[in-house]
Amino acid sequence: MRVTGLSEHAGRPLLRFADERTPEPADLVVFADGRTSIGRRLLDPARTLRYAGYVAHRGIATSAPHDLRDFVRLEPCPGAQFNVAPVPGGCDWTFYLGCTATEYEQHFGAKPTRRVFALPQHITPAAHEHVNEHADYLLPPEHAAVVRATTTRMAVPVLDIASPTRMVWPIGRGHAVLLGDALAPVRPHTARGANAGIEQAAGLAVALTQHRRYGADLPTALYGWQSRHLPTAVASVQQGPVIGDKLGFGVD
Repeated sequence: MRVTGLSEHAGRPLLRFADERTPEPADLVVFADGRTSIGRRLLDPARTLRYAGYVAHRGIATSAPHDLRDFVRLEPCPGAQFNVAPVPGGCDWTFYLGCTATEYEQHFGAKPTRRVFALPQHITPAAHEHVNEHADYLLPPEHAAVVRATTTRMAVPVLDIASPTRMVWPIGRGHAVLLGDALAPVRPHTARGANAGIEQAAGLAVALTQHRRYGADLPTALYGWQSRHLPTAVASVQQGPVIGDKLGFGVD
């Protein structure tokens, strides 16, 4: 069910849905709905995504460099990074390359802040060849050959957002929370995207257990959860552009 609104009714959060079904009351609403989070738009609308000026091109290949045994990262020049790792039946690679917002729209059919994950059907021939040409120019021949032979491709625009200042919102006597990419999408170089979401979800489960099983005050438990996890989320958001700058990736 696609959520379209969140309000208060009789002291409780009330969720509204796109298909106009009867609104649903709740005690606690958890938004873990990704980088384009509806929850963030409802709870923290001033924090919008902004494009960082480069793209993570992804590929799943049915072949691999002959000596590939573990994760390998190549940095052939500032503004380019190639990561490759073995997977059953081949390898999985990511090729970071600069790309203007206009080029992104031409290659993938929508603005980077709208199409935040380009699926295989969104990859145009021009985008396909753009990656191939850069692979030929920047990568060792065997790695470039793997890229050229890859038919299943995706692309992820690298996005930034302002640091969060909270994770918990009171809605009447109830609450709503954001976690994971809904709270703070980070640049992939930080390796803190999925990890942060898992840690925050596990911490929230502990907070709710303290409330349900041991009678802890729910607002106290939720704000304690926020105080434990918010500083790490802020640090990860701020770290991404620093790492990107060191790698030579500029803002479009």
